[in-house]
Amino acid sequence: MKVNFCCYFTFHRYFAIICPFKKLVPFERHTKWIIALIWTIGKGINFYCVGFFMLIFIFLIGIILASPLLFMVRAVPFRFGTADLLDCRELWEGQQGGKIYTYVVFSCTFLVPFIALTYLYVSIAIKAFRHVIPGNADASRDQLQLRNKIRVRVL
Repeated sequence: MKVNFCCYFTFHRYFAIICPFKKLVPFERHTKWIIALIWTIGKGINFYCVGFFMLIFIFLIGIILASPLLFMVRAVPFRFGTADLLDCRELWEGQQGGKIYTYVVFSCTFLVPFIALTYLYVSIAIKAFRHVIPGNADASRDQLQLRNKIRVRVL
């Protein structure tokens, strides 16, 4: 779940840097209805329309990914020395179900967010590195800016 929230905030940073004047609300025709829906859900909500629904979507993805464990995890008793203890285990019908579940969870919680974060932050870095200070050219200012860019890139 935490990595999905990290992707959510990185997504907003990406659009704030790459295209700062573009609106993030893709439902411009339905904005009035979305605002009315949010006001009926709760008067004190301070999220953007898309942001609010995206956070709910991330929360639902977490619930969906964890829900198979409600049916497949069992407490199995075992003996350790003289004590009877319980061990929580995933008991799948076959080995294929457990492998598929593991691959899906790995993809959704690590692989896809890793690729998305890498793309977004590399795009932000390229945009920041290629940025030119607006205005008339000044040789000393441009040299200082280039030195700072190189210094940051070395770090």
